Amino acid sequence: MSLATWLGFGSRGTGASVGRSVPSLPAQSRAGGVPGRTAYSPKLRAPSDLALQAIPSGRVFAGRSFTPSASPGPGPVAKPVPSPAEEAAQRTAAVFKARRRAARWSAFTRVMKWLVPALVVASLAAMLWFSPVFAVRAGDIEVLGLGGWIQRPDVSKVLAKDVGVPLIRLSPGNTERRLMALSAVKSASVSRAWPTGLVVELEPRVAAAAVQDGEGFVLLDAEANPVVRVDAAPEGLPVIAVPLTDGNKRTVEAVLRVASAMPSWLSGQVATIGAETEDTVAFTLANGVQVIWGDSSSVALKAAAVEVLLNQPDVHSIDVTAPDFPVVR
Repeated sequence: MSLATWLGFGSRGTGASVGRSVPSLPAQSRAGGVPGRTAYSPKLRAPSDLALQAIPSGRVFAGRSFTPSASPGPGPVAKPVPSPAEEAAQRTAAVFKARRRAARWSAFTRVMKWLVPALVVASLAAMLWFSPVFAVRAGDIEVLGLGGWIQRPDVSKVLAKDVGVPLIRLSPGNTERRLMALSAVKSASVSRAWPTGLVVELEPRVAAAAVQDGEGFVLLDAEANPVVRVDAAPEGLPVIAVPLTDGNKRTVEAVLRVASAMPSWLSGQVATIGAETEDTVAFTLANGVQVIWGDSSSVALKAAAVEVLLNQPDVHSIDVTAPDFPVVR
């Protein structure tokens, strides 16, 4: 006899009932038992109860499985409720965290407020300093004051050194000094004309007299500065009969002061002018009359006396060294 037959289960394969049956146990009252289940008295043990205890859990027996129910685990644990002090501490920590974040952002914005303009200015400065876009162009240079003894080719040669230089790097003072190195230029002023131009203003030297130097002549201004060298003395310009030497420099300057201070009607008639000392300036007019001028003082009074005495007949020499008492010979 098999164990299944002994326990009272019928055969599944043939559907035949087992001949031996297990006596039923009386059920407990519904008041003391579990509703819906049949309770067995602990005093009565059927042979099947002893067998069920010996069957391992999860083993299939006679087509049925038996698995003892798992014991219930611990239930969900409730989160502890923070105390008011803990809540205040959490809020304080959150406030300080927000303040630190705001302080970092404020510092970042302050840095960017100065950094971005600084980068823009640096970029523009680099472009102005190195870029050829703002370099000086020859066609954008305007020169004022040309004429007389100042020749355009000489000025253009000086300004050619500035062509192609970024305008911001150009030194107007250096350009002015190079221009004033030209003997015919008395003063020069250079200013930038953005984006690529220059404005050059020149003041020429005015020749007051000519002095012979070898086979040619050197024109001098009133300060005895050489203006230009020419082959022949210009018409209407007095010729100084004093050689240009270091020992005669003060004498030449005195002669030039007299020549430049004369009124135009008189200086135009002077053929030659010279002196042995600073106080003995004398000149010869184109009509042959000799004028003893003296020093370079009282130019207007001496010129007026010469104008009056030239109208006298048979005048060969006029001495205006003392203009209040001129002497005519």
